[in-house]
Amino acid sequence: MYTVKANIEREGKKMIAIASTAVEDRHGEKVLVEGWETKNFMANPVLLWAHDHSIPAIGNAKNVRTEGKGADAKMVFEPEFHEITPEARAIKAMFDQGIINSFAVGFKPLEAEGNTFTKQELLEISAVNVPANPEARMMAYKSLEN
Repeated sequence: MYTVKANIEREGKKMIAIASTAVEDRHGEKVLVEGWETKNFMANPVLLWAHDHSIPAIGNAKNVRTEGKGADAKMVFEPEFHEITPEARAIKAMFDQGIINSFAVGFKPLEAEGNTFTKQELLEISAVNVPANPEARMMAYKSLEN
């Protein structure tokens, strides 16, 4: 499984996160946005903590979609944390306070050309401390209308 960091924007209480871009990551790899297969993921759109499949999900990834084209393309989603477990509540609080501000994707490579993944299946999206994608940073209070 491979992982890539994501950006996050906030408007009020609503968060929009950038789950994937085609920027070269810290592992020297690129993931083309137009190559994402999300059908299976959308049947179970879990939001995990640090790609850990052994603990309960901390929420869901809502409204996963692709925006833009070419070098500006990105896969975005709306993270929704639940209030059921202490871990999920703590991670949500860390996002709310700006302590954590990044997400990453876990995926199964399907096709690649050199260090560029051209087709990949999205397995999960995780809140993370340190991801691979260098474009990941908080983009707070940007209007979603622009």
